[in-house]
Amino acid sequence: MIVFRSLALASLLLATSCLANAQGIIYQDDFSGSASTPLYGLSPDVDNNGGGNTWVTRTDTGLPGGLGREWYADGHIDTTLDINVNGAASLAFTPAAGNIYVLSVRFNQVIIDGGESSNWLGVGFASGQATGSGAGAEFFGNDSPTHVTGHPWMMVRASNTPHPNQWFLGPGANAGGAWTTAVGATGGPVDLRIVLDTTTPAWTVDFLAKNPADAGYTNVGSGTYAGNPTIGSVAVGGNFNIGGSIDDFSLTVVPEPGSIALGIAGLVMLTPAARRRLKNMDVK
Repeated sequence: MIVFRSLALASLLLATSCLANAQGIIYQDDFSGSASTPLYGLSPDVDNNGGGNTWVTRTDTGLPGGLGREWYADGHIDTTLDINVNGAASLAFTPAAGNIYVLSVRFNQVIIDGGESSNWLGVGFASGQATGSGAGAEFFGNDSPTHVTGHPWMMVRASNTPHPNQWFLGPGANAGGAWTTAVGATGGPVDLRIVLDTTTPAWTVDFLAKNPADAGYTNVGSGTYAGNPTIGSVAVGGNFNIGGSIDDFSLTVVPEPGSIALGIAGLVMLTPAARRRLKNMDVK
């Protein structure tokens, strides 16, 4: 009887664990590092994507101050760079069909720091990673595994005048739309979230945003792919005449609901099997 109860308890614990792990963290970074340490080459706080992944940023010698100076370990952006400098910080990632992926970030103190008010910060899935300068270093680049080309991605601007916040299915600035100035229009922090659903043959995307004081996210755009993109990374990027910093970066996965139910059903079926084995062993 003691053995039977132990096996039943083990089955229950396995089922509970299955539910608890239904949404898993792939990457997470709170950017609690040094304000003087470049982000390039550093590991995120949590890496469940095989381990050993590090942030990739521009490393070209044209950057004042040297290697990877755009982004720092505390999440802040170097606003002393040239007016035309754009760039991304990315982590390697390839989605698998049958899952729902949630990419989230908070941009703090989104303010104009010189230059045009149309300057921006963005987050998204991308075709690949880049360490060089030019268009390949941020979301507008050519669709290439060596470029950080958005698939899908969204941006928030320091000011919605004269240009709005925008979202795009990609590649780059293709297949997109503007989103409301009611969210992220005050120059303060803004939370952005992209939900990529690969559980259907044609992948779908929802773009969401919120001010920290808001009760929940606002859906600011949606889209469906006619041809699913090839994704090789997740990234944050922007134009660096915009002030601010990044915080609370995460990528999580929610398995297809049917797979969760199937896993739990398999665990439930374990108990009758255990009973039969116990009976055959004549355990009392």
